[in-house]
Amino acid sequence: MEVCKKYDEKEDRRRERQEETVAATIDVVDLVIVVVVVVVVLAIAGSVILLTAVAVVSAVSRSREQCGFEPY
Repeated sequence: MEVCKKYDEKEDRRRERQEETVAATIDVVDLVIVVVVVVVVLAIAGSVILLTAVAVVSAVSRSREQCGFEPY
């Protein structure tokens, strides 16, 4: 009986450590997913800003040429 009780205690501790490890792993995976999503969103926003800036400069340059000004 005593042997079974010690085995059960060891098994309980092993199970608790395993659950803690799984919980920690899930937390890390969640953090990595959040970081990846933030980086992708920032990259898309940066691309949109850059493309908008290029379009504005191009439009201003074209309109200056049409009005007879020297190009940049």
